[in-house]
Amino acid sequence: MDLPSPVIHVRPDSITVWPTEAGSYGIQVRWGGPDGIGQATTMRDAARANGFPAKLIQDAGGEGWTVSVGPLLRDEAQRVVETFLV
Repeated sequence: MDLPSPVIHVRPDSITVWPTEAGSYGIQVRWGGPDGIGQATTMRDAARANGFPAKLIQDAGGEGWTVSVGPLLRDEAQRVVETFLV
């Protein structure tokens, strides 16, 4: 994975990683509050720029935003978390 320049780190409110039946992984990353959309958009754009499927989802109540990334291979999922979220 090519790293964006400069590397972008956005600290989310929560991260969920789960395995799929196909052996890949999905990641959901959530931000709440008024700055949530900016952080979520940054994460989505960085993931897409690195060739990962990513979509932005607004919470049903409008309180926050979630980025869904995947499916990813195990190493890709680990790299996404380490590169952008830690």
